[in-house]
Amino acid sequence: MKSKAGFHFDESPLTHPINIPNKGHKIASNLPEDCILEVAANFMDDDIKIYGVGNVPNDIKELLEVHANNTKLFVDAAISGDPEKLLKALLADPMCKFIDDRDAIEDLMWNMLHYESKWLPQFKESIPTLDDLKKLKHYVDEKDLKPKKRAMKVKWKRK
Repeated sequence: MKSKAGFHFDESPLTHPINIPNKGHKIASNLPEDCILEVAANFMDDDIKIYGVGNVPNDIKELLEVHANNTKLFVDAAISGDPEKLLKALLADPMCKFIDDRDAIEDLMWNMLHYESKWLPQFKESIPTLDDLKKLKHYVDEKDLKPKKRAMKVKWKRK
C-alpha cells in the first residue's frame, strides 16, 4: 500500500518509536506540555496512531522531569552558542552524574565541541584548537574516536 506521502506500508501496522511534543497530544498527562517524549506509534493506512501512557508513576515522573528541565538548558546553550550554559547543562545532566570530576566533564565538553565543530557553528568563537585540546588533562585523540571498540573504552579512570 502506498501512502499519500509516498511511503509504502503493508497491511499490518509498523510500530516505531517517535519523538513528539506532549502538548496537544497529552501522551503523559502529568508531565509538562512542553517536554518531548519518545513513545511508540503505529504507522498504517496513511495514519500514525500515538499511544498515550496516562499518568506516569511519581518516581518515574520525577526522573523524567529532571531530563525534561535539563533539556531546556541544552536547547538554550545550543541556540546561544554559550559554552558556560552548555557546561551548566552537562553538570546538571543525570547522565553525567557518574563522573564525579567536574574538570573531566568540562574537558569532555571541549573535546566534543572540537570534534563536532562542523555541526556546531554557533560555538565557533569558543571552540578550542587542537593544540589547546591537547593541553587538557582529559584529552581524547581523534584516532580513539574512529573504531567503535576504542571509542567505547573508558578514557580515564574513575575515582
